[in-house]
Amino acid sequence: RVWTSLTTFAEKQRSAADTERSKADGISLSAMVIGVLVAIFAGIGLVMTFKGPILGIVGAMKRLAKGDMDIPLEAKNRYDEIGDMARALEVFKENAEERIRLEASTQEQRASAEAQRHANETERRELDRQIQFAVSALAGGLERLSAGDISTTIDTPFNDRLEQLRVDFNRSMLRLRDTIGGI
Repeated sequence: RVWTSLTTFAEKQRSAADTERSKADGISLSAMVIGVLVAIFAGIGLVMTFKGPILGIVGAMKRLAKGDMDIPLEAKNRYDEIGDMARALEVFKENAEERIRLEASTQEQRASAEAQRHANETERRELDRQIQFAVSALAGGLERLSAGDISTTIDTPFNDRLEQLRVDFNRSMLRLRDTIGGI
């Protein structure tokens, strides 16, 4: 009778253990499925969270590489690695803008220097022309004087600095006439 009681009790305990084990297996399986689903959705959410900002930074880098300085960098206000990348890209953008400003300034200075060089060249040619005119006029007057013509004068005014030569030549011719007239 004890043996039968013990066997019955053991049978009930085994049956209860099987039931509990089945319940535990079901709970474990459910927890595992829920865990996998949570991990999948968390992974998708994480990818979606980083994908947009990273693709935005990649697009901004491509536009900056093409010379487009008008790129928005909203991610630079973030306090994570993506924000660090956006702030670094902002530095590249500022450096590129500064380089463009310097190139424009250099080009402007080159154009100004070229205009100044052209003006100096024009002024030098004009001065050369004036000197050539004065030398020719003086040479012509001296040639007529050597031929005995003391009535010659240079009537066309010279350039500012050369005008004194014309005045002195004409004054010399006047004195020479007066001297010869007095003789």
